[in-house]
Amino acid sequence: MDIELPETLSEAKDKDAGKENKAGERESRERKKGWKYHEISPNVVEVRKEKRRGKLMEEERIASFPLPAH
Repeated sequence: MDIELPETLSEAKDKDAGKENKAGERESRERKKGWKYHEISPNVVEVRKEKRRGKLMEEERIASFPLPAH
């Protein structure tokens, strides 16, 4: 299954700088489209898609990506 991401992971990581959620994961501001990027570790980013079901907001894990070494 091919998944089109709305932007590159490096752009998501740049947008992500400095914001952490309660679990200590970095969280992007790309919520308008429902896409979220979580930095699980310094080398891995997880992509999640938000889904609304009635009053409940669920997150579906789409994929995890290792980031290339800089």
